[in-house]
Amino acid sequence: MPWRDPRSGVLSYLLTHRLGPLQKAWYFMEPAMRGDNPCLWFYVAHPPARQWTSAAVRLDPRNPEIRHFPHTVANGNPMLAPGGETAWIPVADGIYEQTFDGPPREILRLPRDLLGGRHLFSLVTDLSLSADGQRFVLDCHIGNRFLIAVADRHSGEVTPLRWFGNRHHHAAFSRHDPGLFMVNLGHWTDPVTGDKFEMNNRIWIMDTELNRYEPLLPWAWFGRNSWMCHEWWTEEGKINVCDYKRGVLEVDPDTKEVKVIWARACTHAQSDASNRWFAGDVNCYKWNDNSPCSVWFFNRETGREIPVVSRMPPQPLEWRDFRAYHIDPHPCFSEDGAFIAYTTTAPGYLTVALAPVAPLVEATAG
Repeated sequence: MPWRDPRSGVLSYLLTHRLGPLQKAWYFMEPAMRGDNPCLWFYVAHPPARQWTSAAVRLDPRNPEIRHFPHTVANGNPMLAPGGETAWIPVADGIYEQTFDGPPREILRLPRDLLGGRHLFSLVTDLSLSADGQRFVLDCHIGNRFLIAVADRHSGEVTPLRWFGNRHHHAAFSRHDPGLFMVNLGHWTDPVTGDKFEMNNRIWIMDTELNRYEPLLPWAWFGRNSWMCHEWWTEEGKINVCDYKRGVLEVDPDTKEVKVIWARACTHAQSDASNRWFAGDVNCYKWNDNSPCSVWFFNRETGREIPVVSRMPPQPLEWRDFRAYHIDPHPCFSEDGAFIAYTTTAPGYLTVALAPVAPLVEATAG
């Protein structure tokens, strides 16, 4: 269904077919549309069950199929394999390959002796593939400890790198160095004692040889002199970061140089592969009449921006459930940069939207 923002006139297309009461975009770290495969992948939930499962819709007007995969109860954010024909989805203690038409196929599972009878809270935060296409990086929450490991996607072999006693999550491989990744420290509550711990310095750089384990910016203490959160690698080897107060920053992990790219205080953001165009959401943690949630597009070449959604209608759940379901717009570019996928409440319920990028570039041209 076509929908235009009342303020900006920006066009989006909304998924009106409902496979469940809640439908939302995949997390912003990986594109939900990749290659020449005309499929958009997204999440489905059926409250009061809090599990999200994956679904996909073909965007081919001649064959507009939609399919739900109820067995893909998420234990981490999935990603599309190169080419876009296959989704890699973390389920329980393993990663499974799922095509639009076929059955699931196991790629790997955590060894039983590694779990040691402890509860697996999370297999991975964001599935991420090394630049050489060989390995996934895993940030497992097992019992009251956290494991950083790599897993060979061909053999299924899991190699533990290091155990930690505090929350390490959102690990993501560099897009240019197959041995380099970042990992984030976070607030967490010990599942045994109930003790609560704050994060200090959020973004850390590690490598698979364990020669590096260092903060991206040693001076950046979250909640004190820094509000940096929600970060991603660029093709040039930089790290882009959302700063809740200053906007989107670009950080060089080697020189530690920091520059403000987009002076809008986004909660989450993402750039296309060229790092010229950006999309971000604002106020999704507040999302009320005084602080409306919105989605924006930014053209770095011209410095101009335009709202994709200027004022998102209220989300459909009580606040206590809303946060539990992690409902944010999470805008993300398709791999080719032609579309932005995001979660919307525009039709009066929660669903997925696609905004074509070409009109946004034209609207923000110099």
